[in-house]
Amino acid sequence: MRARSASSLVALLVLLVPTTLVVTSAGRSTAAEGDDVPAFSPATWHRLTTLWQGDGKCLDIINDAKDKYPQLATCGNYKGQAWKLTPDRGYYRLTTKWRGDDMCLDVINDGKRNDRLQLAPCGNY
Repeated sequence: MRARSASSLVALLVLLVPTTLVVTSAGRSTAAEGDDVPAFSPATWHRLTTLWQGDGKCLDIINDAKDKYPQLATCGNYKGQAWKLTPDRGYYRLTTKWRGDDMCLDVINDGKRNDRLQLAPCGNY
């Protein structure tokens, strides 16, 4: 997986849900549209929501047999909803508290699930 730039990060998440991304951390929300992307601290866990679904639905990796596919789920105190955005050479890596720093949000184009988001082993691809 290649780490994503800040603007690519927003574009990647818009593929999941075509709407404005809202990042919530430390009790604050920051809406990001187009090039207006906030800076992220790798020491902070974030909850990712959309304006379309509101604060009640969060980007989640659910602990089930298919635990690598993100979806919007009811927000709660779940490790699959805690996202860390780590800068890496001009890009960001997105990982969850539940799956750890070795599994990153990525788009895998394997001919079967092209352009779908999933967690995959982190790397410099």
